[in-house]
Amino acid sequence: MRSGGTSLSRATDPRAWLWTSTIITTRAEDSVGQIHDRMPMVIEPARWTDWLDPANSDKADLLALLAPKATSGGLETYPVSMAVNSVAQQRPGPDRAAGHRS
Repeated sequence: MRSGGTSLSRATDPRAWLWTSTIITTRAEDSVGQIHDRMPMVIEPARWTDWLDPANSDKADLLALLAPKATSGGLETYPVSMAVNSVAQQRPGPDRAAGHRS
């Protein structure tokens, strides 16, 4: 899955780089909306070249490339441990539901 967004890197001094990024989101609907009110906008693989084209600066064209992932049938929901909400949980596994295979 590829999310719509932007990224930028720039040198902050001769030995360090600052990396920043954004993810474009939209109102969550369907099953995702039961979990969170926002969800990522995604770009279908056939449209990646258009999204990454530096010459494409037409706002309407770029917005037309974005589609809510849930609407396109690409997201699956399943229960996970509350440990995923804690940065103190630095161990593998809490992001997998029991019996779920990915």
